[in-house]
Amino acid sequence: MDGEGKYYSIDGYPDGIELLATADTERQAELIKKHLDDAGIKINLRSVDSKTLDSLVGEWKYDLALSGHGGLGGDPAILNKVVSDMVSFNSARYDKNSDLNEVLKGQLAEMDPAKRKDLVDSAQELIAEDLPALPLYYTDSYWASNDLVSFYFTYGGVGSGVPIALNKMAFV
Repeated sequence: MDGEGKYYSIDGYPDGIELLATADTERQAELIKKHLDDAGIKINLRSVDSKTLDSLVGEWKYDLALSGHGGLGGDPAILNKVVSDMVSFNSARYDKNSDLNEVLKGQLAEMDPAKRKDLVDSAQELIAEDLPALPLYYTDSYWASNDLVSFYFTYGGVGSGVPIALNKMAFV
């Protein structure tokens, strides 16, 4: 924003800020655009495929992007993966933040649940200072089944620790 209260894109053009979205997030992007336009921030909505969005975000070629990267699950160790692993989503490049890295390392080794919670809280405060990403919403998930299939929860989740009720091994 300049001294006159005008917002500029990452390229410095006053014609608006670009918001990247995919077909899956286009309706949410339209709602965000409307609210920001109402607040005086001109938004140019650009819909791209998910690989293009990931590539543009990874190369820092965006102003705003609706980028989903799953839930963190219940284990704070996943926080370390999301924040410290330069391969996954990490728009703040936290590998340079020695205070945060020390807290994250400490929380992995801490065995006392209360002390570990305090360390995770400290990590979240450090992350919030930079605010590289702002969660706008979390989706609710619902499942229904009858007694023909017995679903079970997989400790630690499936994939990258996503704790969902549906486990494909239940169908084997």
